[in-house]
Amino acid sequence: MGCKCSGHSGHFGHSATGNCPIINPRTCCQIVIEFKTQLVPPALASADVTTKVFFTQPPVVEDVCPEKVIVCGTVAKRITYTAVDEQGNQCPKVICDERPFQCIIDRDDANEGDPFKVCGFTVLCEGTPRLQNRGTRPGREGIGSVDVFWKVLEKDIVKVCIRKFSCDDCE
Repeated sequence: MGCKCSGHSGHFGHSATGNCPIINPRTCCQIVIEFKTQLVPPALASADVTTKVFFTQPPVVEDVCPEKVIVCGTVAKRITYTAVDEQGNQCPKVICDERPFQCIIDRDDANEGDPFKVCGFTVLCEGTPRLQNRGTRPGREGIGSVDVFWKVLEKDIVKVCIRKFSCDDCE
């Protein structure tokens, strides 16, 4: 679609009667981030394992190439579970795992050195934790045994959006 400026032919750019605003779309990428986290000590199988994904810092534009913008960042996962040690003692445990990510956004208007900035980012979807590597540990006070898991897997989806930065307003 073209501009709707008075006397404008429908193409982007300048018209005989005035200037049309230059389109500056927000474009985004979505990234699947897979966590494979070792649980040491292992998690009690009969207790809930909960996770929370968060950005450790805002993502940044790493580089701009012809028609491509490279974005990078880091997300972390806080894992809360009931740990079981070698003697069967059970206690709450919180561990964090961190993963870097990188995505490429296609932009026809991107050229090497163009100023792009991240204008938004979010965790779109937190996957369901899947426990793996089942084993056993002694039960409380050494009586019997309890099932434990040594690994948690989870896939999460994050979204990062960019916009071309205009330097027209620089002083």
